[in-house]
Amino acid sequence: WAMCNVGADSPEDYGWYFSWGNVGGYVPSEISGLNCKWVSAGTGTELVGGFSVENYSLTPGASLAGDIPANGTYDAVCANWNDGGRMPTGTEFEELINRNNCSWEWVAIGGINGYKVTGKKTGYTDKWIFLPVTGVGGNNYLSYTNAGYYWSKSVGSSYLKTHLYISQDQNTPAVLVDSAGSYGHPVRAVKEK
Repeated sequence: WAMCNVGADSPEDYGWYFSWGNVGGYVPSEISGLNCKWVSAGTGTELVGGFSVENYSLTPGASLAGDIPANGTYDAVCANWNDGGRMPTGTEFEELINRNNCSWEWVAIGGINGYKVTGKKTGYTDKWIFLPVTGVGGNNYLSYTNAGYYWSKSVGSSYLKTHLYISQDQNTPAVLVDSAGSYGHPVRAVKEK
């Protein structure tokens, strides 16, 4: 697992937000309460209408019927990082969620809440990642709650897109959820061993 999200400079940085299957990252601008404008991380151009269903329907990711292939056309990691990484699968998120594989501790790093996820398997007990609570990007809003959302490359039930959902609930800190691909979520990269 990468130490930070795509577009982030540190583990506690949210990084860029993506709709599912699309490689152009966006960041919130002119935040006022929950309202914000979404601008391109590359050009600064505003995404008028934000992460709306209408905007999503015009993107390459909207027409993708299966899981995201590891290429720069649909995979946000492959397109933005040239280090051999890719978007994680739902199965890889399940391995991360499994309490036999990793421990989950609610902490704040740099004033940002999230989970420090530490490996339990031999050879990984000194390895950890921090998953900050990121909120979710919508039309012209960024909903910040004590929750975080991370896209996988997998398609779930009824062609909905699978993402990791984290919350402050210590009993169930993370689950896999299926939702519409139009929402804006960060992406955390994985790399083959």
